[in-house]
Amino acid sequence: MLIVELRGSIITVRSEKLSLNYLDQFESLKAESDKTIANILLDGDIGSNHQDFNSHFEQRGLQYNNRGEVIVTGFEKDNYYEEGYSFFRSKLHRLENQDHSYCDVGWPGDYFLLTVEYEVGLFQQMKISADMDSFNPKSLKAVSSTLLSKPNYKMISGITYNNDRLEIGNDFGYEKKGLFAGIVSEKDSPNWFLKNQEDISMQRPYVIEELITAKAIAARIEELSKEIKEEFNGSIDKSADKL
Repeated sequence: MLIVELRGSIITVRSEKLSLNYLDQFESLKAESDKTIANILLDGDIGSNHQDFNSHFEQRGLQYNNRGEVIVTGFEKDNYYEEGYSFFRSKLHRLENQDHSYCDVGWPGDYFLLTVEYEVGLFQQMKISADMDSFNPKSLKAVSSTLLSKPNYKMISGITYNNDRLEIGNDFGYEKKGLFAGIVSEKDSPNWFLKNQEDISMQRPYVIEELITAKAIAARIEELSKEIKEEFNGSIDKSADKL
């Protein structure tokens, strides 16, 4: 029996169009408590958390970069609890693609809440009905997607072997590290939004004092990536070596 593990930086991206009621609540709480949008969501101050804002889009995956790894461990018996031997290891970005798709996380003209949740560790653990002698590393291929956000995310959602999608087993062994949240709008959103939502807003003007720009999102995500890399440098290798 062979066990394939995907390890690295895990992200979950969610988005949902925001009503004027939620926009009001976010702005009021930010002004009263001096909290970030992420902290408002984590503390449940509006009666919902970040996981609830996913009606338009939600996808969890392993970042497709040179820090993620695929590890194959062999077991003499069909038993997870036996001592195994990790005989194959490769960086994720070296895997060939079996399938790749493109996903839009938002839509022009609307305010929407974008959240990016960060975790580190084991993303998926899958079983291959083969042994170490017959294993062919070229038969391992990634199922991936690119999220059309700003910045773009390329992630792996699964893996195939001999063109067959592997069944997911364990997915525990990760640690939550952070949450980024922002209210995003296209440049022409305010006029479009107010024009088409006058019945909801009772014809009163609505102004958001702080919108998250694409540049701000990219900068903050880069900061979080560096923090995760610095804090957990080498931790993935150490975890794999214990198998």
